[in-house]
Amino acid sequence: MKHNAIVDTLRRWILPIIILVMGTVFAILSPTFLKTQNLLNILNQTAIMSIMAIGATFVIVAGEMDLSFSSTASISAVLCLTLAIKGQNALLSWVIVLLIGLAIGFFNAFIVVKLKIPSMLGTIGTQILVGGIVAWIANGGTVWTSRFGTLFAIPGRALVFGFLPFPVVILAAVFAVCLVVLEKTVLGRHFYAVGGNARAADHAGINASQIKALSFVALGVLAALSGIVIASKFASSTCNVGSGYLFPAIIAVYLGSIFLKDGVPNMWGTMVACLFLQELSNGFSLIGLKYWHEDTTQGIVMILAIAMQMAGKRRKK
Repeated sequence: MKHNAIVDTLRRWILPIIILVMGTVFAILSPTFLKTQNLLNILNQTAIMSIMAIGATFVIVAGEMDLSFSSTASISAVLCLTLAIKGQNALLSWVIVLLIGLAIGFFNAFIVVKLKIPSMLGTIGTQILVGGIVAWIANGGTVWTSRFGTLFAIPGRALVFGFLPFPVVILAAVFAVCLVVLEKTVLGRHFYAVGGNARAADHAGINASQIKALSFVALGVLAALSGIVIASKFASSTCNVGSGYLFPAIIAVYLGSIFLKDGVPNMWGTMVACLFLQELSNGFSLIGLKYWHEDTTQGIVMILAIAMQMAGKRRKK
């Protein structure tokens, strides 16, 4: 029994252990890795993906899948820049973009909950639809501007206390709110109940359809928020700028499910997994490895994460 308890503890904490071991290896191979500026860069670079991954956690916890949030981020970034070019007030632009993210979330909820289309297939349709619209808006190219107000630059470029990137502050606020909602409230327990067994949750008086719809809406809004940060940070966007965040965010949710809980996605796990993936990317870059090494590693991590998640669920049962 004692041996099993030790094994379970190591398994649940294996992710932060790997982060520490990898950090040590990267620090030995590249002294730049542990410099304060590089550590802040890791936090800054992971913010956009982490916000999306936090939203994806709600959907996956509820037992569904959304593959359209990368297109939501893309259209949000392109619209922010397009409105900035036209001289629109930044605050109003953000409100418009967040409402569009909300609308896309409701659309996904409609096709999955009402039309009963499997979420993976339905959201692929949304991804293609929104991707076509954003390509039309951007004329298939890149939208950029060098003229924007101080307010527009805050989400992606401002520094708090002169050193802390504002995207990290946004991420911290989003994480804190979503952590409380999912892990500390009755609503959060409903998410887990629906994801575990939607029919049983319905019999227990939980509106499973409503919970699933709420998860898609949450992801739509957070993906739009990510698009705002992208536009502010880079002052440019292609029509598929969000596609590079899609699979890393999903990998983070599944990989994070092995942290603390037995194969169940959770906010702490998602956040730790996002830091792990960004540490991997940053370390590979510093020691001179190519992007395809990172892609190969992420693919392996994805397969292992899902395998460990399924094993954790079997142990829990």
